[in-house]
Amino acid sequence: MKVFVLSKSPFQEPGGYAAYAYSLSKCLQSLGYETHVVALSSRSGIEGTSVATVHSLRSKLSFLRTVAYPLWGFYFARYIDKIMKKERTKGFIIHGIGPYGLGGAFLKKKYKKRMLLVTSYFTTLGDEVYWIKRAVKACDYGILSSLKYIFAYYAFNSSFFKWFEKFLLKECDAIIVHYDSSKKLLMKDYNVDMNKIVKIPYYVDVYERRLKKNSEKTSRSFLKKPLCVTVCRQDPRKGINYLLHAFKIVLQKREINAVIVGGGPMLQKNEVLAKRLGIEKKVHFTGNVDDIFPFLQHADVFVLPTLQEGSGSIAILEALKMGIPVISTTCSGGIDEDIENGVSGILVPPEDVFSLAEAIQKVVLDKTLASLLGENAIKAYRKKFSMEAMAKGIEKVYSSLGF
Repeated sequence: MKVFVLSKSPFQEPGGYAAYAYSLSKCLQSLGYETHVVALSSRSGIEGTSVATVHSLRSKLSFLRTVAYPLWGFYFARYIDKIMKKERTKGFIIHGIGPYGLGGAFLKKKYKKRMLLVTSYFTTLGDEVYWIKRAVKACDYGILSSLKYIFAYYAFNSSFFKWFEKFLLKECDAIIVHYDSSKKLLMKDYNVDMNKIVKIPYYVDVYERRLKKNSEKTSRSFLKKPLCVTVCRQDPRKGINYLLHAFKIVLQKREINAVIVGGGPMLQKNEVLAKRLGIEKKVHFTGNVDDIFPFLQHADVFVLPTLQEGSGSIAILEALKMGIPVISTTCSGGIDEDIENGVSGILVPPEDVFSLAEAIQKVVLDKTLASLLGENAIKAYRKKFSMEAMAKGIEKVYSSLGF
């Protein structure tokens, strides 16, 4: 049976949605499904990969991303409809990832019982933009950036965008979540029927991508010990400005180097902030890279000072899986469901620069603590996350709905 995964391209795009599409496709492949990933891209084409057939849909408006997600819903729906008109199969499945599942919602009324619509959901748009707005401090990024994200907050909380998100959640046959925090948020923001929400395990893979714009800033000379590594898409929620302020405090007491891996809308602004703080020689920004493994491999500590995560953090799970001591925050979004503070990692309050700096110094200075955190990180990951458990969870959801 065909399964269409609607998301970002797992090989041509950075970020958590792309990584999740890879893990999901690998699970579906192991279950014997004919898996197709339908994704926006800067170039169009169909490519067979190790985990799925990837259908890249080109659009001149792809730079708008989330702003135009209702448009992408129609775009995906039309593309899948053309494929299925030629098919005479009894049924097919659309598995959306976050708001990208909207394409399936538009097809639901046409195909009815022939089509199963399942969406993996992490957070609501309203919650995400609230934390983006809150994270952009005018003192770090300027008044214009602050006003830009305040506008985005009110736009995404408008009845226009909320209607589409509500429509998607209503049309889904099942909504998969991986954290209790996601379930509570969906019930609070949209009063989603709790019987429709299914919590299952999941897992992550560290794999190589083929990004269009590879950074030229990935010299191994950056990987000097002691090394703090951060991997994330640099949007305001990730709290990189707080991390830079914490590094300045740490550097006043001891030598430390940092590599911040990933692109995003705040990359250049964070580079400017690092220069303004006088720490640019010790903090290196790589931009997007195809393979994060070499950076994680050399890390003494992994730090993600995030203010909000929709459904845990894939980057944190990648670090836990490799046995790297992790420092993060007690933000909303499931990180505290993955990390036991002081055992498998260290959690500090979000936006608390001094606690973050103290935690970094503690892990770097105390090798015994760092080793213990790393060992416990591996144990915590293996206990909770596996491809087999995620695949079984997906299979159970599909089969319970007759597919």
